[in-house]
Amino acid sequence: MRIPKYIFTKVIPLFAAIGFLSFPTACSDSEKGREPAYTIIEPTRMDLATTVSTSGSISPLFNVQVRSEVSGRIEKIHVEAGDQVERGDLLLQLESETFEAEKELAVIRIETSQLRLNRAEREFNRKKRLFENELISEEEFETAETNYLLARNEFRSAEKDLVAARDRIRQTQITAPFSGTVLRVPVTEGEVITGASSVSTGDNLVNLADLEQMLITTHVSQGDIDRIDPAREAEVIVDGADRSRSKANIQRISPLATVEDRVRGFTVELILRDPEGRTRPGMTATLHFPVEEADEAITLPLVAIQVDGLETFVEVLNGDGEIVTQPVQIGINDQDRVEIREGLNPDSQVVLRSTPTRTKR
Repeated sequence: MRIPKYIFTKVIPLFAAIGFLSFPTACSDSEKGREPAYTIIEPTRMDLATTVSTSGSISPLFNVQVRSEVSGRIEKIHVEAGDQVERGDLLLQLESETFEAEKELAVIRIETSQLRLNRAEREFNRKKRLFENELISEEEFETAETNYLLARNEFRSAEKDLVAARDRIRQTQITAPFSGTVLRVPVTEGEVITGASSVSTGDNLVNLADLEQMLITTHVSQGDIDRIDPAREAEVIVDGADRSRSKANIQRISPLATVEDRVRGFTVELILRDPEGRTRPGMTATLHFPVEEADEAITLPLVAIQVDGLETFVEVLNGDGEIVTQPVQIGINDQDRVEIREGLNPDSQVVLRSTPTRTKR
């Protein structure tokens, strides 16, 4: 893993001619009263991880606009923004007088068609017996049969009209399609709304969302997308007052690259489960996708590492209290601390300078 350029210490050619300088921990007489130009630190054992970090926006995973199947005037609104509702709870009530009248007419039509059907059935049965005894013509029998079938069809049509009227009355009660939180009610009582149909989507009555499952959308650059493992959880830090941390699962990585803020990359969608409902739609979050980890690693601040050509080293105190360079092999870093794989012991005395200086090798 490469060390950022801003922490590199280059070898100054002038030192090759005058030799290496050493800086013992003791101060000379001329330096008495001055603060040392360095501090002594020891390596720290800790878990270290390198990640791909991005920012993302939060929205509900399930977010619907509740609409009516029938048109009508809003009689009563039973919820407001922020209310928690269960599946089947009443959200709005539309006026139902027109559909009640349709139901009454359908009931009357059924009663009338039932009487006609009964009479046509009796006539058909009577003509059937006469025809079987060859007392009437076939044409007269067929007429009775046709009247009976027409009366039966009329009765069935009236039954369907009654079912439809009752269904329209039921549809004047707008209920929650699932349990969730009311985000918005963009209508008012007394307003006439249009129902959804084959030619219209209808008016939006209530915005309802399940805030226990949130969708995080982020954009990952094309240089980092292959470093992300879709099977691993990402750490999510919601940008709120408490900076709460949680985990999110990758749901989808877009197969098509897009450009956002002049960066070409891929849209990544994650599912965040928040049963306590602390995360709200419209919030932003910082995401850390894990790439590589080192458990109980010996670590140093990244600024303690110096580079001389291809060699990486740190400054340490030797047994005589002198500052000397110690080659090290580094591993992963989290942009703050770096893993030391070889070259140091946990009790090494590492020099951390305020101004990097060439030391004895």
